[in-house]
Amino acid sequence: MLAARYLSEERERQLLKRTFSMHFPPPMVERIIANPTFVTEGGRSGS
Repeated sequence: MLAARYLSEERERQLLKRTFSMHFPPPMVERIIANPTFVTEGGRSGS
């Protein structure tokens, strides 16, 4: 069960890296990977 969780998290990190590396510099991508809550779905909110 622990191995399955690790693999799932690793796949998520790889997906984030592939997705955001096209749009952001490497240091920003690493911040996103380290803390996925840094990014919210749907883009900006507010004004």
